[in-house]
Amino acid sequence: MKSAELLELIKSRRSIRKFKPGEIPQADIETAIMAGGFAPSNGNSQPWRFIYVKDQVVKRELGEIVKNNYGSSKKVSLTRNGKKSLRPMPFS
Repeated sequence: MKSAELLELIKSRRSIRKFKPGEIPQADIETAIMAGGFAPSNGNSQPWRFIYVKDQVVKRELGEIVKNNYGSSKKVSLTRNGKKSLRPMPFS
């Protein structure tokens, strides 16, 4: 990709506030997560973890956690009924 093409791609990006209903193909999810893994990090430490949540109830719960704790230094527990409700997505 030429630098002019890359610049145009960066300039044309937009934020999405409403999403189409339905599932995203698994291959698209894996591609997006893999792309995120290539993001630069301090000292190549790559400190991130990606979690793909399909369950609508869990999505709403996470939304409430973010809404109630955004910008705070509070630590929140991502559990349900005393058990971890979020697990890493396996990749082959």
